[in-house]
Amino acid sequence: MAVEFTDEQLAYVHSSIEDNIFLEACPGSGKTEIVAAKVAKEIDAWKKHPGGLAALSFANSATDELARRVSKYLPKGQSLFPHFLGTFDSFIYKNIVSPLSTDLTGYVGQNGDASIRIVEPSAQLGYTTKYAYAQRGKVKAHHYSFDLVNDSVVFDTGDAKLNRALNAMALKDWQFNDFIDAKNRMLEGGFATYRDIECLAMEALSEEKYENFVNLLVQRYPLIIVDECQDLSTEQLFILKKFADKGIKLHFVGDLHQAIYGFRDVDPAKVEQFVQENNFSEQQLTRNFRSCQNIVN
Repeated sequence: MAVEFTDEQLAYVHSSIEDNIFLEACPGSGKTEIVAAKVAKEIDAWKKHPGGLAALSFANSATDELARRVSKYLPKGQSLFPHFLGTFDSFIYKNIVSPLSTDLTGYVGQNGDASIRIVEPSAQLGYTTKYAYAQRGKVKAHHYSFDLVNDSVVFDTGDAKLNRALNAMALKDWQFNDFIDAKNRMLEGGFATYRDIECLAMEALSEEKYENFVNLLVQRYPLIIVDECQDLSTEQLFILKKFADKGIKLHFVGDLHQAIYGFRDVDPAKVEQFVQENNFSEQQLTRNFRSCQNIVN
C-alpha cells in the first residue's frame, strides 16, 4: 500500500530494533500510522525466531486500531504469530503471571485450569480483612492493592470518600499483615485486581527462583514497543526496567504532555527519567497534520 511519509516518520520506520528509542510525537503527527508501519515492517522482515515483538498500549480500542492498521501493511493472510499486539495489562497477565500463577498465588485451579480471574471493585467477593478500618468495617481484599515501590497499601473501593479515609491511615505492622493475609487468601482463591497482577509480575521478575523463566521470556520478546508511553505507571516502568536490564530493547512512542491516567499515579517525569537513565536515542515527529497553530499552542 503506497503511503507517503515525511523524513521524520521514515526515520523511525527504518530505525534500529537493536537500540532503545523514544519517539516523541506531537498531537496529530500520524503517530499511530507510523507505529503500525514500523510494526508491520519488522514483522515482515523478522529474523529473531522463535521470538517475536510486542506492541503494547493501554486500551483495547487502541490496540484494535493498531492491529487493523498493521494488517493493511502486511501481505494478505500473513499471521501475526509469534508477535503480540495488545494492552500492557494483557501482556503481563498472559506472558508472566498466567504461566506462574500457581507458584505466585498458591491457586491450584479447577479441572487443570489455574487461570487467575481479574475482578473490579464492584465484584461481590467474600475475602475481607480480619479487623475493621476507618470506622467502615472490614475491608474487602479486592478493594486494595500493594504498592511494592513505596511499601504501602493503595485503596480502590469504588467510593472516593472511603478511599481518602483509608489511604490516609498510617498502618501499624499488625494491620499491614492483616491486609497481606486477606490478599493472600483472595489470590489463593484464584482472584486478583489489575494492580495485583502488576505486583505478581514484579515479584516474578525480581525473585531469583524465576530467573530461568525470565531469561526465556527475554528470548521470546526481544523487542517491546510501547505506544502512549506517557501513561506508564511506576509499576509498569519497574517491569520494563527489569526487561531492559535483561537485554530486551524498548521503543517508547508518545507525548509526555498528554498523560491521561492520573488516577493511576502516572507521572510523565518518571517516564522522561527512565528514557534518560536507560540511554534511549531520541527521535521526533514535529509536524501536525490535523490542527491549526492556535489549537496546537
